[in-house]
Amino acid sequence: MLEATQTIDCKLLCLKENTVAWNIHADVYILNSDGSLKDTCLHAVVAALLNTTLPAVEVKDDETCLRPDSKGLALGIKKYPIALTMGSFKGSLLTDITQREESLGGGITVVYDSTSKLVNIQKEGGTPFTEEALRKCADHAKSRAKSIKQEIEKGVGSKEKKGSLF
Repeated sequence: MLEATQTIDCKLLCLKENTVAWNIHADVYILNSDGSLKDTCLHAVVAALLNTTLPAVEVKDDETCLRPDSKGLALGIKKYPIALTMGSFKGSLLTDITQREESLGGGITVVYDSTSKLVNIQKEGGTPFTEEALRKCADHAKSRAKSIKQEIEKGVGSKEKKGSLF
């Protein structure tokens, strides 16, 4: 999803062309889950990336040195993915579904980017969705993506004031 939305400008990660570049990994540890796990993990990684500053470095010959006296480089993220997993039960659309509800009806995950562009729709097994139900899911996800975006940005903004997202 991060690649599909071009969340990170890969040119920013290059320190010396064809030689040295930053490589970013995100490890997410699940302590407990009761549904919408993909959404939660994706939003956690997005919040972390929005908060990431790469240290200032200097590349000379084949050596890369940290420059602690210089300000680092923010990733400059302009857009990022926002996911919403939903389910259907007797014709009703369910949001924030539990793991059990996901396993019974096969959840559908709709992903928009932070500029409200549809990125992906993924349906995993279970009950098939009609075209009308898919449109309803996409419309609902688009409206919810706006509030999720606000919550992510509010959380990242509060980190600057308090020193932590949590």
